[in-house]
Amino acid sequence: MHTLPFEQVSPTEARMAFDAALRKPVQAPRPRVSPIANQALPATPLSLVARTWLDALPAQAKATHLAESYPRLTNHIAQLWGKPIETLTYLNELLLDRRCGRQGFQEAVVLELLHLHDLCMASLPPRNPFLPNDPWLLGNDPQERNAAFHGKRN
Repeated sequence: MHTLPFEQVSPTEARMAFDAALRKPVQAPRPRVSPIANQALPATPLSLVARTWLDALPAQAKATHLAESYPRLTNHIAQLWGKPIETLTYLNELLLDRRCGRQGFQEAVVLELLHLHDLCMASLPPRNPFLPNDPWLLGNDPQERNAAFHGKRN
């Protein structure tokens, strides 16, 4: 059996050591940050496709805050915009927190994302004459619906 060595001290010496430890300034624990977050990422400029897409949006769906704050996301949405199913999937990923504890977007950006979501929903072709524009009944044919959106039928 191993014993721990102890140093014999008087109660006064123990009290002085304890008080000295209390007088030390307490530093707040540093938040845990991933090593990737510490690296400064170069600013992503808006692509020509994104600028053209932003100009073509209706006034109620202008995404100026999104473009200023998150140009990389704006570029990606602009690339997907011609494919409504993929665009809705991406917008849902941005709007819904599946990883818990995420910081989220500013209110202005969320409102713009919601307007874009509504605009994209309105652009979907009807799948069923009795259920027009019902994106929740996608089934297994997202390519077919995207092709129908662009006037290309297989």
